[in-house]
Amino acid sequence: GSFRFTPPAQVMAAFDRAMDFWEAEGRANRLARYVANSRVFYDGMRDLGLSTWLEPEAQGPIIVNVHAPADPNWDLQAFVDALKRRGVLISNFFNTPTPTFRVGCIGAITPDDMRGAVAAIGDALTELGIKQRETVRDEIRS
Repeated sequence: GSFRFTPPAQVMAAFDRAMDFWEAEGRANRLARYVANSRVFYDGMRDLGLSTWLEPEAQGPIIVNVHAPADPNWDLQAFVDALKRRGVLISNFFNTPTPTFRVGCIGAITPDDMRGAVAAIGDALTELGIKQRETVRDEIRS
């Protein structure tokens, strides 16, 4: 019942606090918030003219993958840096067969936060001169 070595006190405290949040919000409410976050973000990407990896009926509420724009100005690291300047952090790598970027829709965030992320992505694309945003779906799977 005890640790063999000194426990990671900060991790234990963070986990305890996370469990407090979980118990206060409840499983159903948390899932509903994650679904709302995902929907706001997914729809926002489509509204910006970007192609999502999954169709709406297959999209889950945790992470949304978005195809890299087909524009020759696209550069993932420049995009990541532009988002970081706007307070939005995403990974600077992709693990899909074709270039993508992905955004998590979970954690201590709300649909309003996701609307802010969508706006930041739109601004970053404009800053980078990305005009051709959609990837042709036939090209995606070939």
